[in-house]
Amino acid sequence: MEKNKKTVLNRIFECFLIFGVIVVLIFIIEFVLLVFHVKPILLKQDFYLTCFCRNLDDDIIMISPQLLNDEYYKCKEKTLQIITIGDSFTEGFPVEWDETYPAMLAKIFEKNKIKANVINCGIGNTGPDQHLKLLKNRILKKTNPDIVVWQLYANDIWDNVSLPVYSISSSGTLQPLSGRSHWLYKRQKFFNAIPLPFIMKKNSIFIRLILKIFERGEGSQIPMKYKKDPHVWGWKKFELEVDEIKVLSQKYGFKLFFLVITPQAVYLSDNKEQSTNWNSYWGIKEYEAMHDLFSRQDNFIETNFLDSDFSLITEAFPGQFFTYAIEKDLFSGDDVDHNLLGDKHLNRFGYWLLARKIGTYIISHLNESTE
Repeated sequence: MEKNKKTVLNRIFECFLIFGVIVVLIFIIEFVLLVFHVKPILLKQDFYLTCFCRNLDDDIIMISPQLLNDEYYKCKEKTLQIITIGDSFTEGFPVEWDETYPAMLAKIFEKNKIKANVINCGIGNTGPDQHLKLLKNRILKKTNPDIVVWQLYANDIWDNVSLPVYSISSSGTLQPLSGRSHWLYKRQKFFNAIPLPFIMKKNSIFIRLILKIFERGEGSQIPMKYKKDPHVWGWKKFELEVDEIKVLSQKYGFKLFFLVITPQAVYLSDNKEQSTNWNSYWGIKEYEAMHDLFSRQDNFIETNFLDSDFSLITEAFPGQFFTYAIEKDLFSGDDVDHNLLGDKHLNRFGYWLLARKIGTYIISHLNESTE
């Protein structure tokens, strides 16, 4: 017994010794780097390193913790089950949870005396690859939705290239890729495994130099035939994903609605007082291509605010000052959204109007179905 106790104590001592050696070595390297004036290393998508609102996921690389909880998908009573999937515009950046469009959509149904459970399954910084895989591999195994609302944005084709969890097989069908094989997953797993205090890992120049190595894996999952023009690969996957989600709609019996968020740049280009030529902005071209595809789809919800009646907003938010310029009144400012002008997220007024448009369309559809 005494011998076993000594063995355990020796192992604990060895672990502390190894840990101490690692810390000392890092401090020495850090000191040398500072002496030689090595600048802090800029990492791609480094917000993941300090984000506690994401978990590693084998399917879609990163996932919001609540989506791993079975209770999140459950209904306490018989109601209309509505799933909303999409990126940060569905998740609701940068507003409070009760100001997101899914939360306000639930209030609109309640106001219209429709019992509905709206589940926000949006994840920021994701694209169609992740949306489809999340729906197929997790959501539909946890709940039986009556309605699925799929929100998309102009950068989704690039997300399909930079965050792939699907490829295209030789037969032209979607081929699943493991989230574990993506460089972001590998980097985060390595970062999490470093046995040092978080603040030290976050600010260490040496550790950031090591983390930089993982970025060499960027683009490694793009097939050779698409290397010269990855956008083609991203778009082809997107079209296959639209077809696949329609098949799922038929198989599981849910009604599918599409919507494409109109970028802030579109409203800036419509403003004649703007000196910048916003018509050449990349987001407008991508938006127009996606809008053209979805406008021919059944149950496409038009979310452009150009035809909106501002009196509805002023009535809903009495006492608020509005300039009656959509690109200012309905989008977040630099204080909460660090995206470039033209690519800002909606603010709470914008999300309210978005929810109203979606709610009006779905309720109209439900009324037609019961007639």
